[in-house]
Amino acid sequence: MRKLESFPFFLYLLPIFFYLVAITNYGLHPTTTYLVLPFVLMLIIISLGHLFIHKKKIQHKRLYIIFFLWTLFYLFFGNIKEAIPTTNFFYSYYILFPLVCMMPLIIGYLLKRNLNNGQTIFTYLNWLMMILTTMQIGFAAKNIKASQGVFMKPIELSSSQIKSKPNIYFILFDEYPGQISLQHYYQFNNEKLVNHLRQNDYYVFDTINSNYDKTVYSVNSTLNLQYVDSTIYKPVKDYAAYLKNYVSIRKNLVSNFLKKEGYSIHNLSLFSIDNYESNYAFPMLYTNNRNLYRNTLLEKLKRDLLWKLYCGRFRMESMYNKYLLHTHHQNNEIIQKTIEAAVKTDGKPFFHFAHLLMPHEPLFTDSLGNLYDMEKETHTSDTSIKALAYLKYTNTRMMQLSDSLVKNDPQAIIILFSDHGYRDTPEENRKYYCNNFMAIHLPDSNYAQISKIGSNVNLFRVIFNQYFNMQLPLLKNESYSIDEEEDKFSLLENRQ
Repeated sequence: MRKLESFPFFLYLLPIFFYLVAITNYGLHPTTTYLVLPFVLMLIIISLGHLFIHKKKIQHKRLYIIFFLWTLFYLFFGNIKEAIPTTNFFYSYYILFPLVCMMPLIIGYLLKRNLNNGQTIFTYLNWLMMILTTMQIGFAAKNIKASQGVFMKPIELSSSQIKSKPNIYFILFDEYPGQISLQHYYQFNNEKLVNHLRQNDYYVFDTINSNYDKTVYSVNSTLNLQYVDSTIYKPVKDYAAYLKNYVSIRKNLVSNFLKKEGYSIHNLSLFSIDNYESNYAFPMLYTNNRNLYRNTLLEKLKRDLLWKLYCGRFRMESMYNKYLLHTHHQNNEIIQKTIEAAVKTDGKPFFHFAHLLMPHEPLFTDSLGNLYDMEKETHTSDTSIKALAYLKYTNTRMMQLSDSLVKNDPQAIIILFSDHGYRDTPEENRKYYCNNFMAIHLPDSNYAQISKIGSNVNLFRVIFNQYFNMQLPLLKNESYSIDEEEDKFSLLENRQ
């Protein structure tokens, strides 16, 4: 009991409580690097603060409380700000930030005038953090147990003796629309790209559809050869639905099977695959690791205020190039690494998953690849014109990439496809959201079975049947629109 009155347990329990809250709410599968190292660093900082205050001796309990409050505000600043209505006076950074910095000092000053209150609050904080941490352990354990569950049905994948194992390039062009929707949206005939690919022995689908109009669901379904169970993933308006998709993609059947068959995995996607972590990111979407820290003061400031350093009168070209053009550089890097993978083949088969955020917005260039000034172009009215121009630039990069792969690795299976169609259109065009793109190059040019794919969910069922001697039945081709506001999956009856 005396320890509770003299030792600041609450300082050390606070980071533990923070991580338990973060894991409970966001991080189903944080990696060791993002979990352990920052946690150890935080404990070191707290220990140094504890040691410094302890040496002060005079009124050290009051200083412990001030230090605790500052740490609390840093770790949970995002939660505090999000709890304040946007119309409230205290929502502004000009008011809230100075307030959270000064509040611990004000409380410390008041405690200085009454040391007995300082002792009472010191003991109270020890008890409070012990109780809250114990409760949160229960919540986190329940969440972690749920995250270990299987969100997709297991499918038995086994191959007979096969002599050749071709490299597989699985290249996703995010939000690339199909030919029907291109005609509908832009009155644009994509024959230049289609003819170019066909001349290089690609099978290009005239009409094909994704099964979902959201990336995480589409990739999940494609790599697990099945439709997602909507009852498991609901509520889709909850971010946990995204995290469940991340778990299923990480544990996906395709890469797990290929790994057992001796394939190495090249992960240039935006998702972690098995133990192959992603080095790339969606610009506006937090993945498991980053979600752990999304409500800290630093992350909140970066999210809300960093743009002032690459836009407006405070614009710094280095920051503009690093942050506003980040996805553009990311796309170029992934394309270059994919080309290099084909050049450097060493005889061991590999599965190469590349995910390009193009022609998905942001729309970085015109049709010739000339970069826009993104600060000026982001909110212009002629979005559809720029979207078509960026698609034409995407076509150029796709043709360069496809030519290089066929030239340097002609015996490979090359899959160029999109996860869904173009969605930045009015609600009445929802039936086109799943009209997507797919082109496939096979080493033996035998496309009789490929033509039966119909939708993304059957892609690897056909590939595995043809090249790994499986007998997987093809699934009915269906497309679903996911309405996060209404929390529902809607079957697109008149899909194109």
